[in-house]
Amino acid sequence: MLPLGWQFIAIFGCCLGLSLFFYFLLPKALSPLGKIVFTFVIGLFLLVLVPQNLVYLGVPVQLSAWFVLGLAAFQFYRCRREFRGWLRTFRAHADLKALGIAVLLTAIFHSVVPIQQGLDVYYGKAGLDFYPYTVLAQYLRDEFYKTDPSQFGLRLSGLFPSGYAQQGTGQSVIQTEVSVFSQMSAQSGFAATIVLFLTALAICS
Repeated sequence: MLPLGWQFIAIFGCCLGLSLFFYFLLPKALSPLGKIVFTFVIGLFLLVLVPQNLVYLGVPVQLSAWFVLGLAAFQFYRCRREFRGWLRTFRAHADLKALGIAVLLTAIFHSVVPIQQGLDVYYGKAGLDFYPYTVLAQYLRDEFYKTDPSQFGLRLSGLFPSGYAQQGTGQSVIQTEVSVFSQMSAQSGFAATIVLFLTALAICS
């Protein structure tokens, strides 16, 4: 089982790996900082949209998460020769260094409480949202999207209110991916999901 730090590294790295698919499309005149921001946002969208659309096609996230991770790993391998150049660019630009520090501090700061409380009990201050997000994430992981509620039996997904399936699933898709990568429950992936979105907010700010 992966602790919060490794959960975050896995999902953040997956996001960066997916972003590399569109890195070559960015204008060369764009600043290095602009390239980082744009590609990260693209990676975050792909991290949600690929598994989300596969859910509607009948593929549970417990399968599509590994497909997405494989795509990210493939892109890292494919671009491995460019890493040294990117590292030199990072060292040469003060803006990129500042962004790296902001990302690191944001992730560390917002990880303190989940680590202190424990991943199995952490729900932040989202008391009203925590339950539907988490149960929806467990549902997306374990069940086919159009499973009849009468077929759930005593499984956790039997608690799933069918109305939530018609609402936005983006946050829960990432929460499910975290739980799949770490082989933990969807509840244990809530903290890493929150930290990822707060880090994304820091990057885009």
